[in-house]
Order: sequence, then structure tokens, then C-alpha cells
Amino acid sequence: MIIKLSFFELCDMILMPFDIFQLPGEINVIRDILRRSFTKYLLSYIICLILPTAVFTFVYKTIFLEAYSRQIITRTTESIENTFQSLDLRINNFDRISYQILSSKTFNDAFREGVPPILTYFSIKDILNDYIYTNESIFDIWCFDRQKRYFYSPKNMFTQSSFGIYGPGYPAAEFTDFLSSGKYQTWIQESPISIFGQDYSLVTYIGSYPYAEFDRNFDLIIQIKSSFFEQSFRSFIQYRQSSSEIIDTEGRLVYSLNPSMNQVVERIISAAKLPDNSGTLVKIGNKKYFVYTELSKTNGLKYLSVIPYDELIVEVNKFSLILLVIILCIMLCGSILIFFLVKYNYNPLKKLAGYARRYADSLKGQIVKMNEIDIIQSALESITGKNYSLLTRNKEYMRDHLLVQLVKGIPVSMAQLEEVNIDCRKINNQVVIFCFKGGAECPDYYLSFLKKALEESFPRNTIYLLEYLEPNSFIGIFCSAEEHPDFKRAIEAVCMNSEKQINSTMLGAIGNSYQHITDISQSYTQARALLRFQLSMAPSTNDGSGFAVKQENILKYIEAHYREKDFCVQTVADHFSLSFSNLSHQFKSNTGKNISSFISDLKLGYAKELLVTTNFSVSKIAVTLGYFQVSSFIRRFRQSVGMTPRMFRNRAS
Repeated sequence: MIIKLSFFELCDMILMPFDIFQLPGEINVIRDILRRSFTKYLLSYIICLILPTAVFTFVYKTIFLEAYSRQIITRTTESIENTFQSLDLRINNFDRISYQILSSKTFNDAFREGVPPILTYFSIKDILNDYIYTNESIFDIWCFDRQKRYFYSPKNMFTQSSFGIYGPGYPAAEFTDFLSSGKYQTWIQESPISIFGQDYSLVTYIGSYPYAEFDRNFDLIIQIKSSFFEQSFRSFIQYRQSSSEIIDTEGRLVYSLNPSMNQVVERIISAAKLPDNSGTLVKIGNKKYFVYTELSKTNGLKYLSVIPYDELIVEVNKFSLILLVIILCIMLCGSILIFFLVKYNYNPLKKLAGYARRYADSLKGQIVKMNEIDIIQSALESITGKNYSLLTRNKEYMRDHLLVQLVKGIPVSMAQLEEVNIDCRKINNQVVIFCFKGGAECPDYYLSFLKKALEESFPRNTIYLLEYLEPNSFIGIFCSAEEHPDFKRAIEAVCMNSEKQINSTMLGAIGNSYQHITDISQSYTQARALLRFQLSMAPSTNDGSGFAVKQENILKYIEAHYREKDFCVQTVADHFSLSFSNLSHQFKSNTGKNISSFISDLKLGYAKELLVTTNFSVSKIAVTLGYFQVSSFIRRFRQSVGMTPRMFRNRAS
């Protein structure tokens, strides 16, 4: 079972507890506001705006932004990985330079026994100069002769003791430890080195190549510019709070792109086990960092890059800001659209509710508690009920009219009969005319008695009753699928019971039975002739003036009430307990006029009087006379008078 629940019904269900329980006045005020149709309209539009916006925001954040964040991390990882691999190849180039210098024959010949240090200096300075000039990243190259304890560079030569005083400015104890450690290759952390009073930021690489004829006699000290590392890292890292580090095989820091981040890097290294050659997210305190590490397979150096996650996804945050702007624009445009939609849709509802409020006079005590929808619904139910009653009554009038035509012998189609629910398939159809004599003149009472008596005596027959021309007389049309075994005796029994129950003599004139209902005019003619014979044989109880008196009463009643708004022919018929058709027939027979036209002419005369004597608008006069459509009143007035009501008023003035 599928249940369809509108938004208005949902609001009513939510507000139901407010009606059941006694609540404070402030809450009742809120309830009344929420119960208004305008509020429901507004809330429905707001929900229709918020729901798609919420879905769009959820999809945008959970799918698009997350995917974009992952894409940025992947792209950054690939960039870092490529940079580290490129840097590793360039660092390995220093090993190659060290190997080429220390293994060259010219270099080794300069350090043979018996060669004075000054000749050694002049022999190797050009070799060292060539490598410095061809490599922009090299600041200087020193060669240390372990046997003679001399340091050589392209520009100077020092003994070991004077090197500490006049050399590049390395701390003597630390530098001596590096040289005596025997571990190759060795890196000295970036530090400002003073040379002839000027500071340079350099990273020092110490390499050695044990030549076959010597046992590790030489150490090569290559001073590398820090800008070499900085340029490599800056090619992919543009974040202010990020850093890239190079760590040697002993875990010592060789180079740091951002020394202010060294403490954070140390905490990250100590707090998390970082896998090599991959990126991971590490949380330090309340801040997350993206960390990528790569271990060189050739020189043992570890490259590490640390980027704050917030800075990494700054582009994602820009898109989030764009999303916020889009949502605000949608909400602003939606609010403007809601305003005009509510105004456009609610105003007609408000006007319709105003018309319904004026129409629903019977609901005056309840209208105050109703919203516009309830008022319109109540008015529509009232109008529908009246229309249904009118349709039912019109259908009855049409049926009586068609039956009268059948009785008179006027041709009627089967489709017309079936439309008013007259069964044409019965094969036994005949007419009986009933006439009440001697009792009080009350047609409704006689008709009610006759209906009840016939239903009890003829349960299998379909019986239609019409008022006859004579007072207190009725035409009965009997239709059945089979012939009644003792029809005449049953009719006589009904007539006899009437004298006992209502103290009135009832005559029953029976016509012959016919197979088709369209032939009942012949049965009616036979029944009418028989009734006339029965009346001629019965003593007269009518002074002949009964209808004249009634006709006079009818005219007086019409004269007294035709100005009323809802006054019509049916009002007269109901007052005198006559059917519409019988009243119309009798009125025309005695006056020669159609009763509907007679009443309409009286109303138009009253309309002329109002047009001349009052300032009422044409629409108000139309409503006063009972016209639901002003156009119908104007058309009827023009047909009768030859001009419109406004022209008549202008001419009269």
C-alpha cells in the first residue's frame, strides 16, 4: 500500500499535539502562525530550496573535494618523488667527481715520494679548478694528503695545523673526527663557513678513493653551495611552513630547506615510523602533516619532505570557498524566487479564500479558526453538496419530463431514457392512475402513502409515480420482467387499504400491459378513460374552485417573495408541495404564461427599480436577484429591455 502524504498534511500531523494538549498562550500563537497557509507555502518552498542545496553540498564535499584532495596528494607525491630521484642523481655526481680526481694518474703522480708539497700544489690545482669551473654547484675542492699532512685547493695550500687557522673555518675537533673516522662517503651538515672574513652557507662532502698503490692516502673535500639543494627543493615546494631534509646514513641532518621546521621534523621522525619511498599523513598536536621519505639505493642518504596538510590542500579550500559563494548565491536567488512565487501563488489563494469566507455563511463561528485551505475546502464541500443535490433533483425532473412525454405519446430515444436511469429492458409495462377522493388536500401526504403501499405490494416492480392533472391524483408506471399473476386484485387491495389507513377513498384505473415502455401512451389512454368513467360514477366532492384558489395563492406567494435572492420556480413548487413539472403545467394552463418567464420578468422589473433608485453596482444588483454570473444578468436584461443595465441607468438619469 502506497501512502501519499502532502506537505500540508504533514504539517497538520506535526501540529496535532498542539490541538490535543492545553499549551501556553505563546506556543498557541506559534501554532496559529504555523497553521496558516502562507506559512506552509513558505516552508514548503524553503524546504524545496534547502534539500537540493544540501544534497549538492554533500555530493560536492564528499565526492568532488575528496577526490580532488587525493589527486593533489598523488600529484605532490609524484613531484616529490621525481625531484628526489633527480637530486639523488646529481648528488651521485659528486661521488663520480671524487672518483675521477682521486683515480687520475696526474693527480697520483703529484703525490709520489720525493715530490715537494709546492710542486704537488702546482700539479693538482689546475685539475681541481677544472671541476670547479665546470660545476656551478661546487664552491671549492680541497685535497688532504694523509702522509704529508697537507691541504691543497686551487687557490691555497696549508699544513694541517695552519688549515684550522687559515682554512675554510671548520671546527677543528669536528673536522678532525670526520677525517679520522675512515667512513666514506661522509657529509658535514650545512653551516655558515667563514672564508677570509666572509660567511658562506656550504654543505661539505668528504670522499676518498683507495688507489691500488696507496692505502687510503688522500681525502677529497668538496664544498657544495647550499643553493644547489635549495633550488632543487624549491622546484616543487612552494609552501611557507614546509621543509625538505637530507639525512645521512648515521641519521645526522645534512641539509634543511627550512631550519625553523627542524623541531617539527624531529617530532615527526620520533613519533611515527615512516615507510621509505611513500607518503603518509602524520598528526602532531592538532596539526596534520604530509610526510614523504625516500631512501637512496646508491649513497644511503634519506630524503624527507614535510608539508602541512592545510597548505597542501589550499586549492581545495579555495574550491570550498567557491562552493560557499555558490551556495550563498543560490540561497539569495532562491529567496528572491521564493518571495515572488509565494506572492504569485498565495495571492489567488487568498482572494479565493475571501470569496469562500463570504460564501460560507453557515460556518461563521468556525471560520476564524480555519486557514485559507480549510475555508475553501468547506465552501467547496458546501457547493458540491448543493450541486449534487441540484443534479439529483434535475435528474429527477428530467426523468419525470421524459415519462410525461412517453405518457403523451411523444417519441423518446432509448439513450435519453437510460441517461435518467429508466429501465427499458422490462417486458411488462402498464399505467395505473390513482385518484384520492374525500380527504384533506395534501399531495405530499398522499404520495408518501402511495409509494409505501406500492413498494410493499409490488416488490419486484419498478414503479415511477407522476402527478396527474386532477388534484390529489398520480400516474403510476409499472415495469417488471414478468407479468404479475394477479395485478388487478393487488391494485384493488391497495385502494381498499387507503380508506382504512388515511380515511380517503382511492380509485385505481388500470391500463393494459405492453411489452415496450415506449408504448405506455396507449396504456395511459386506457387508464385515463377508465378513471373518467369511475369519477362519473362516484359522488362529487370537489366544488371546482380548488385550483383557482390555489392559483390565487401561488400568485400572491410569488408577489411577496420574488425579490429574495434564492427565489425560483422550485421555491414555489416546494412551498405548495408540487413537482416542478406539475406546477409549470398548471400555471401555464391557467395563466397562459410560462412561470419561469413570469418570475424572471418580475425580477427584471425589480432590477430596473434598483438601477434608478439606488447606487448599487450592476454586479451587486445581479447577486441580489440571484444571478451567479454578472454576464448572465446583463445578457438577460439586454434581451428583455434592449439595452445594458448601465445604459438603462444613464438614460433614466
